Amino acid sequence: MITNLQLIRIFAALAVVIYHTDFRILGNVHTDFQAVCLFFVLSGFLITHVTRKSSEYFLRKRLIRIVPLYWLTTIGLLIFSAFGFMNPLRTIPLILNNFNGFIQQSNVSFTSLLSFDKIIHLFTSLLFIPYLDQSNSYHPIVGVGWTLNLEIFFYMIFALSLLLSKKYAPIITIFLIGAIMFFVKFSQCKSVVCYMYSLNYIMLFVLGILVYYVINLIPKKIFQYRLALLYFSLFILATFIYLNLFSFHNNTIIVMLLIYVYPPLIVVLSISLHEAKYRFNHAPTLILGDASYAIYLTHTLFIEIFRSISTQYPLFTPSKSIFAVILILILSSISSIFIYKKIEAPLIIFLKSIYIDNKPINSSL
Repeated sequence: MITNLQLIRIFAALAVVIYHTDFRILGNVHTDFQAVCLFFVLSGFLITHVTRKSSEYFLRKRLIRIVPLYWLTTIGLLIFSAFGFMNPLRTIPLILNNFNGFIQQSNVSFTSLLSFDKIIHLFTSLLFIPYLDQSNSYHPIVGVGWTLNLEIFFYMIFALSLLLSKKYAPIITIFLIGAIMFFVKFSQCKSVVCYMYSLNYIMLFVLGILVYYVINLIPKKIFQYRLALLYFSLFILATFIYLNLFSFHNNTIIVMLLIYVYPPLIVVLSISLHEAKYRFNHAPTLILGDASYAIYLTHTLFIEIFRSISTQYPLFTPSKSIFAVILILILSSISSIFIYKKIEAPLIIFLKSIYIDNKPINSSL
């Protein structure tokens, strides 16, 4: 395992949490530090990396890794919302003082879930199909799931490319993505499906694939200059953070650098540091990398709960209180580690035993 990449996962997952709290850094800076870009570049690299060694059961492996927890989170979020637990200050007293009223409220909420639009929204969410609901939102029930729609899109294209040629699958994938985006952009298609699959974010998967080839082209002797590589990496990280905090919204060139240059460069440098024997191996921290997917899917639950609590207790206002942000980060991390260890990892192992014929797979990829 390239443990340095786990640090990128941790950073990106926690950056997404901070972004969704709407807390403004340095007074008015609202940035996710290109977390989604980092995730997509990582995905492009890792998919290429693992399939160069073995492409057997590629799509099954990816679906087992992505789908179960996403489905559980989607259904869990619906049930949690229907019972009113997004607003505990109202729901908990209602349960204690008027349980019949709580049941009646829950029945009304569940009945509303049976509307045609809600049912369609549920199935399109579960099947990773872009859908525009009645509120003109293209987000699935789990809001961050729009990125998984693109992730599954990438997996499908890569799986098709593997069928055409295992050796040249990454190159075929790049060609197919480019062709699809070109067709969608110039076909004047206005559907939400066309909109989603023409987002420039998709090109970050391509950059991730290119990272794989760049790494393999770097002369091995460069990794001997360990200190120079370390200092350069720290410089890139410092400028990346600085540009996010001070210049993100002001300059188109800087925005382009932050989206399309820094994420692949950070991944390249992380792998290069690994090759140069600078490897992060602190197990208690690395577990957050394994739990990063759970953090990504479930953190908004804590944010919404805090927002409802903040109506009576302003200290818990996520967008204005650093205390609330820190508490959300801690709760999201602890709960996600529990989810990973007790639900996600065992479920992955169980499904692999059924669908991958007991072949060992690294579930952290």
